[in-house]
Amino acid sequence: FRDMLAHGASFVWCDEATVSEEVPAQRANLNWLLRRSYRLGQTYVLSEIARLGGLPRFLRAAQLGARALVQLLIAAGVTLLALPFSRIAAIRWLRTTLAQCGKLSALAGHRYHEYGN
Repeated sequence: FRDMLAHGASFVWCDEATVSEEVPAQRANLNWLLRRSYRLGQTYVLSEIARLGGLPRFLRAAQLGARALVQLLIAAGVTLLALPFSRIAAIRWLRTTLAQCGKLSALAGHRYHEYGN
């Protein structure tokens, strides 16, 4: 979408549009949701720095890494605090925790490939 915007594309919202997606049974579980959160964290960071080079890339990566580290610590703490009270809330925060882990791992050079190699 970033490339499309950069090349002059415009996007339009349509409230009347009907969208549906079939979710395979193997994706309807906590393990898959947590892996997906991790992968989405990686995807976000990599897309943020993909078009940058040199010092701007380094600075943006450092900014994203510092922010992810702070968010990781907060999300992990809230996950533990929420667990005795609400499993759903704890899982939401655990997903946030894993997204931050994904961001940091991408910045460290690890690539998680969910689909294929």
